[in-house]
Amino acid sequence: MLYSHKHDPPPTQEDYWTKFYDVYRREAEEYDREFIKRYDEDLNTTLIFVRVLCSSCLRRADSGYRPVYSLL
Repeated sequence: MLYSHKHDPPPTQEDYWTKFYDVYRREAEEYDREFIKRYDEDLNTTLIFVRVLCSSCLRRADSGYRPVYSLL
């Protein structure tokens, strides 16, 4: 490893781990933000589907519609 100044001491083991965890923390935070964004979008889509499905079932129930499996 090249050092910019001749009088600078080489990095210590503690400096190495500090840099490692700084990079790790930044990467983890970015991953978490992206994961939560995807999860939130998927959850919104699922909830919209469930709302449409439930409202459709409720309308059918009000109109006297009986699904085939209810006749068994």
